[in-house]
Amino acid sequence: MEKVFLEQSHQLLQNHFELDSLETTENNKEALWEMAVAQLSSEIAHLIDNDFERLLYILYRIDVDEKKVREALAKSEFDKGPKIIAEMILLRQMEKIKTREAYKKGKL
Repeated sequence: MEKVFLEQSHQLLQNHFELDSLETTENNKEALWEMAVAQLSSEIAHLIDNDFERLLYILYRIDVDEKKVREALAKSEFDKGPKIIAEMILLRQMEKIKTREAYKKGKL
């Protein structure tokens, strides 16, 4: 997981979720990952409780497989749901950014 892809993913997600920027002096990728997941998890928990339809719409727009989300949630504890969804969203965004970069470089 590269720091640049994580930062770019978070920036793209700011358009869909009401997220603050990840302002940190932290160079540790794992710490940055945890910050991004925590911030996104909080917003997802809010959407689950208050606007579930919007969350489904965002998942559709971001192209996160709803079936995979449901399977992951079914296998986990209820309070872990927002974190699992946040991780899936971030991983999907990073995957899309890597694909775009490879396409630009002519590797696809």
